[in-house]
Amino acid sequence: MKEEKPLNRKRHCHPMEEKISEKLEKKKLSPRGRPPLHEESWTKATTILLDSQIHWLDTLAANIRLRTRISISRAEIIRSMISATMESGLDLSKVNSDEEIKNIILEKLKR
Repeated sequence: MKEEKPLNRKRHCHPMEEKISEKLEKKKLSPRGRPPLHEESWTKATTILLDSQIHWLDTLAANIRLRTRISISRAEIIRSMISATMESGLDLSKVNSDEEIKNIILEKLKR
């Protein structure tokens, strides 16, 4: 008895179907959402900022984008400022207010 081979018929489909199937294949290969940018573990945190602070962050981000063509988010700016403060060696553990933290950081920046 002769063994039958499966037929390898090429299915002809509408070009739109091909595009949709290509998109579905790409979605299966890539994870949903933004690509991970952080090498260490992270936690999503929500905070309240003053309108003037948001305006300053947005203006800074827009100026960076205009000058460098690189887009930077508010969160990236804030994380960078926190990282710089962490690496500065400042001991902020004995402060009594956010105003005092601001003054210590400003003093450090003036040096």
